[in-house]
Amino acid sequence: MMISDEPDAGSFAIPPDQLISLAKAFTSAQIAGTADGSNGGSDWFASDFRFVAPVVGPFDKELFIDSLKG
Repeated sequence: MMISDEPDAGSFAIPPDQLISLAKAFTSAQIAGTADGSNGGSDWFASDFRFVAPVVGPFDKELFIDSLKG
């Protein structure tokens, strides 16, 4: 039995091409400083967004967005 490094494309809710497009748009918004919805950009984060990781956090939406800016 061979194990593939590629996940089954049918097992993820967003098709690969659309996911890549969204990732590029989010990265562009981060670079432009508009990922938080400022300056007419789309707000990429849910109002109840929380970032939780083993070493840092938890950050609520406001703290996480502030961390992206600095």
